Amino acid sequence: MQITHEQQVFIKKVGIVIGGIVALGLLAFFIILQSVPGNPLYAATVNGVEEAVEYIYFTPTAKANYDLKLMDRRLGETETLAERSTFNQGDTEYLFAEANERAYELLDILAAQEGQTISREESLMLTHKLLVRLRAIEDVAERSEGLDPFTESIQTSRREIAQIFDSRANQLVAHGTNEEVTTFLNGLLNELLNKVEDDTMSADVRKSVERAVKNAEEDISDLKIADAIGTVSDALRLIDVEEMIGPDPEQSEEETPAPAETASSTEVQERASRSIKIDTTTISSTTPQSY
Repeated sequence: MQITHEQQVFIKKVGIVIGGIVALGLLAFFIILQSVPGNPLYAATVNGVEEAVEYIYFTPTAKANYDLKLMDRRLGETETLAERSTFNQGDTEYLFAEANERAYELLDILAAQEGQTISREESLMLTHKLLVRLRAIEDVAERSEGLDPFTESIQTSRREIAQIFDSRANQLVAHGTNEEVTTFLNGLLNELLNKVEDDTMSADVRKSVERAVKNAEEDISDLKIADAIGTVSDALRLIDVEEMIGPDPEQSEEETPAPAETASSTEVQERASRSIKIDTTTISSTTPQSY
């Protein structure tokens, strides 16, 4: 069947209209994703687009990682608000409420899937990453005079989730195999060592990391493996938060400690390296095999 000239013109017009609609739709989608609290489209982003996108993630791990991405978005929004001279209370409370809701949704996924589709080690690491983002949001808000009064809800959530992390660390040590526990702990220590080698920490964080590594060494020697996991994780969070939002300006302005009081990056690295070389196989006496 031969297409007439009029039909060809009609098909082209239809194609142009459809193309225009798609382009406008993509533009609107992009604008919505860029909206922040205070923008009329912000609620549409959180309640509509973000929840719709969630349905394309089918596995629990993928959904958990998507929740972390949204926490990164909440962090960016908090930073945007912190840079503003004025913002309203409703916008701020809504942002922090959404951050808290997303954090507990991730925890619900882990609680339902841990030991099934998500291993104990993976659950611990995802909880650790969540704590990093909550602490980053909290710190950004605390640095802003206007946002500081609204940090209580985020701070409360972070403390509760930190307790959950400690509980899961104890469960890993109590019920995980010797290999699972040592692999997870040494993985944390190696990650800490790599970050120390990068030498991008502020003096204040470096001192905290030095203390953490020393405490972790003692915990491992005393077979307090869950405590060691918590200590190393705390040190990693300090570094990760600083990498995400930068050092605290107020601390940067304070007088720098004398060189003798501040451990060098090399000294911290050596402590971390010694910790990694500690024979953690002895924890088998306090770590039952998994059932």
